[in-house]
Amino acid sequence: MASDQAASSNFRFQYVLRRSPIESRSWGFTLLVGKGVGACYVKEVRLGGLAAGKNGKLMDVDELKSQQLECGDILRVVNGRSDVDALLGELRDAAREVLHIAVERPSLLSWEASHENALQPPGEPPRPAAATASAREDGEPPREVASAELDAGGEFEVWEDYDPTFEGEHGYMALRRGQCVQVYASTRQAGEPKNRFPEYVYASLQEVGTQEDGWIPAQLLRSRRGPGGIP
Repeated sequence: MASDQAASSNFRFQYVLRRSPIESRSWGFTLLVGKGVGACYVKEVRLGGLAAGKNGKLMDVDELKSQQLECGDILRVVNGRSDVDALLGELRDAAREVLHIAVERPSLLSWEASHENALQPPGEPPRPAAATASAREDGEPPREVASAELDAGGEFEVWEDYDPTFEGEHGYMALRRGQCVQVYASTRQAGEPKNRFPEYVYASLQEVGTQEDGWIPAQLLRSRRGPGGIP
């Protein structure tokens, strides 16, 4: 039952932006296209842009303040287009006056349901490293990951616990030391000034009965392959 609730806990809402025919302003947000997952993610909502202006209006209405466009939100459909290339075409069309967007926001509730003990409550001392924090079979510890390896994607090991509640926004994934994650290719991005780490990648974590996707710090990952690519 808990896994079913976790799978349906992502928040979905409709988001509409309008601009006048004579307005040349952009929509006011930037995207990251996840090539491995076939989806578009909001990377930044720019101050002074149309989206930021819409967010300001929503903030003033208690029933709607949760429907502001945020970093990490997934654009599922734009003006009826769900294919990534067609979706991007709608966003880039300079003559377009209205964007009707179906937004999906990954929820931390899904992590709390499937990993009840994974999140470290604020203010508590760090928990001991999980017993599954491992070394390679030859006894050598996992090595640091080169940027090129992260860009290529693949399986990596989590080397430290990570609590995303300190990021202050949705879309990040809780981690425990010793877990293995699948990093999607070409998703490495620099963190924002308010983020805790300098770089993030988009990854998937599969455990019994569940699968979660989200942003995770690149610096917390290690390779379980030797320098020559030998496991």
